[in-house]
Amino acid sequence: MAETPREDLVKFEDCVLKRHHITTLRPGQIPDDKIFVGFAMKADIQEGKDTHQLLQKYKDPWMKGSSTLNYAYIPLREPTRHWYLMVIGFRERILYHLDASMTEEESIRRKAVIRFVGNEVSCIIAAPHFPLEFLKTAGGVICFGISDASGLPSFQTRAASEIWVLNWMAMGGAFQHNLHPQMNDSMVRMHTVLGLLMSPFNESTEWMKKNESTV
Repeated sequence: MAETPREDLVKFEDCVLKRHHITTLRPGQIPDDKIFVGFAMKADIQEGKDTHQLLQKYKDPWMKGSSTLNYAYIPLREPTRHWYLMVIGFRERILYHLDASMTEEESIRRKAVIRFVGNEVSCIIAAPHFPLEFLKTAGGVICFGISDASGLPSFQTRAASEIWVLNWMAMGGAFQHNLHPQMNDSMVRMHTVLGLLMSPFNESTEWMKKNESTV
């Protein structure tokens, strides 16, 4: 069966990734921005949506209260299309800044964005929609300090920076602020593809039965 570039392969709520988006994770290509969209809320925050609007969109599918929540990953994109990562460390009460390419000036500017996003997340968590146990664990983000992780690469290309962000996000609950200074580009790309396609939240699963020979 011939591949259909615009075939839906991944669907999370209103975020749809088509085959041509997924194929940008092939080695040597720059991942499409939509790869990150399912994980990011920065765009809506910068558009000026208030806490109530953010809760309506994100709470049920992505922000269920949990007394065991230790880390939250928020990839952030600049107008230059450079991606970096904010990690909320609820246990350490720190907002981590993970970035593969930044000057001193860029570091200051991006940390200001991280503070802004952290404040917005704090407002969302403080809304009366979450159980008390969750608030005890995750509350107070507005008071968290900001810190760079250790072992960050430096002055990477835009493409490499995006892969580094995907690599860091793959840590999930096993986040370490002392980072390994190396990664396997091809393995990160493959892991990302499989993670998106096989996610239990992926609503587009029928293609797996219909197109086994083309994936």
